[in-house]
Amino acid sequence: MAYEYESFSTKAPRDGAFELVDEALDRAGQKVIPQDEHPLDSEEMKARLAMIKDWWVDAYDLHAASRREKTRDHDYYDGDHWEDEDKLELEARGQKAAVYNVTKQALDWILGTERRTRVDYRVLPRGEEDAPGAEVKAKLIKYIQNVCHEPMERSAAFGDMAKSGLGWLEVGIRSDWEDEPLFIAYEDWRNIWIDPYSRRNDLSDCRFVFRVKWVDLDVAMAMFPDRRDVLKASAMTGDQAYQATVEGTDEINEGYEDAETQMMTASDTTEDGNRESSRQRVRLFECWYRYPEKVQIIRGGGEVSLGPIQNGIYDPENPHQKALVDNGFASLYDALKMTMRVMVFCEGYVLQETRSPYKHNRFPFVPFWGYRKKRDGSSYGVIRNVRDPQDDLNKRRSKALHILATNKAIVDDNAVEDWDEFADELNRPDGIMKKRTGTQIELIRDNAIADQHIGLMEQDRGYIQYASGVSDDMMGRKTNAVSGVAIQSRQNEGFALTMELFDNARFSVQLAGELQLSLIDQFYTKEKKVRIVGPQGDVEFVAINATDPETGLPVNDVTASQADFVVDTANYATTVRQAMFESFGEMMTKLPPEISIAILDLWVELSDLPGKEQMVQRIRQVTGFIDTTNVESKTPEQQEEIRQALEAKQKQAELADYAQRLQLALLETDLEKKQAEIKKILADIQVELDNSRIKRGQALASINSQKEKNTMQESKRQPMSG
Repeated sequence: MAYEYESFSTKAPRDGAFELVDEALDRAGQKVIPQDEHPLDSEEMKARLAMIKDWWVDAYDLHAASRREKTRDHDYYDGDHWEDEDKLELEARGQKAAVYNVTKQALDWILGTERRTRVDYRVLPRGEEDAPGAEVKAKLIKYIQNVCHEPMERSAAFGDMAKSGLGWLEVGIRSDWEDEPLFIAYEDWRNIWIDPYSRRNDLSDCRFVFRVKWVDLDVAMAMFPDRRDVLKASAMTGDQAYQATVEGTDEINEGYEDAETQMMTASDTTEDGNRESSRQRVRLFECWYRYPEKVQIIRGGGEVSLGPIQNGIYDPENPHQKALVDNGFASLYDALKMTMRVMVFCEGYVLQETRSPYKHNRFPFVPFWGYRKKRDGSSYGVIRNVRDPQDDLNKRRSKALHILATNKAIVDDNAVEDWDEFADELNRPDGIMKKRTGTQIELIRDNAIADQHIGLMEQDRGYIQYASGVSDDMMGRKTNAVSGVAIQSRQNEGFALTMELFDNARFSVQLAGELQLSLIDQFYTKEKKVRIVGPQGDVEFVAINATDPETGLPVNDVTASQADFVVDTANYATTVRQAMFESFGEMMTKLPPEISIAILDLWVELSDLPGKEQMVQRIRQVTGFIDTTNVESKTPEQQEEIRQALEAKQKQAELADYAQRLQLALLETDLEKKQAEIKKILADIQVELDNSRIKRGQALASINSQKEKNTMQESKRQPMSG
């Protein structure tokens, strides 16, 4: 889809742009419209320009004090702590303007923590049918972020946020499609002015955003060749353009009295006033603003969903949208909406004015907010609350050094012949001072006072660390906390003090991701193959908007599905996570082995070890655990793997159950057989016992019968009595 506008920060000059002659533009085939006939000089456009210039004046005046403070915050990070008049006063007394930059140490820890714990994201489908498209979009965004060096750009915006309270990212489309069309770039806060009455961090209540930059005249004329006359009339040379370009903020130039003077005044000399500058520059104002307009909204008819264009502003020049409406698949309805528009102008002339080319109808700039004042909504960073103790620390250190490096003396008027020689010898560590006989010299050293200054300086240092949330415990330095619980408690306190910064940064990453998704839906309509590098260095090539040669159906059409960008709730406190890892490990040593093995994968997930994903996967393969959490957010391939794993686990359980039942059946059969054998044995034993009883009874009967016979025979042998 073609579009008319692109940011002047990414717009490339046309051929011949660096030849500041009329013929160069003619050779480029650019038509120059006379100023009095140009449509951008109409009365309606002049009235709108007047309205926008009023906004600029309000924004400039109301933000002036806050921007001066922001500039000072950055000076403190860079070690520029002393005012010029204070330096002169110290030099006059022979005292060094010492700087002991504790503030920078605290900020460096915060900036380093952000770099070590950069958040990741997920792209979630809105419906089951959107799952394949969401997976492709996630890979495409990863590729775009790698090409645009998005982590470094994001860290630069975070740095401005932490130091002075506000950083910016720009998410847009460039016209040079030889490079990646979607870009993510850091923008200096000194170039941005917003609606001073806006209070919401997502700029949803913001009416306008200005970006102001100085551009060489020939480059500006190449960007807007039909407005070269007004650009020449608006060009500046000398001190104003030089100062505003080098120092980067207009408020610091005391020669400017107000915003109107800033916009209209020109100078012909450089800062030293000795020569005139031949370099011509022009200041371009880019204003993104919301403007009430009657528009037509497109929506699907019946149960038909239009995907990304659903409930968007209807574009009659878009053949796809027009075909949907003409064929009855979509309907239109009138609405009054605050549409996003953009105007580029220089001084008193409009260079370009059009509706935003982006369908998301939002500002292309994403703010990174630090802290905001309730009184006026102005932003400030960590440095603002530690500037006073930093000043006090520097002054006391400078004073202590001066006291320790110098000596004082009380001397009689006539005690010394050469006072210069006496002063030189007094300040020498091996000095020998001569005095007249009978006179007195009393040497004074204020070491005790120097110790008091050093003690207060240490208090200032402690307050800087406390106010910034970055203590010695956070930085791993040795403190009086000896137990792990005490160290962790102090670290948690520090993380609580800095958590608002990281939470705001995560919200900004969320906003930037939403813009990226919208631009992908809108502009990535052509076939493209992107390279994705995995966490282990594995390379994957993914084709988007391709066509299946066999079926002729679209493959990986990123414009046909809806998805949401979600930032993972990663724990920014790396050391806290490490402490949890250690505590978890100690707890596992006290658990039964079978329980420790069951939760071993959860313990490894808390670590920062390289390749922990593969470790967790192998542990779960051994333990047989299947992760079924957030199945709907996983890719179709991952869902299929989980389904197959669950089926395999179910079959394994069924086989195990069958084997157990079979074993029980076999045991029961074997038991019955053994019981029958036992019964037979018992029966045989019983028969033998019965036979034994019978035999024993027969034997007894035989014995008894024999006894009776013997008795009868014995009775027959005895004689008869008389």
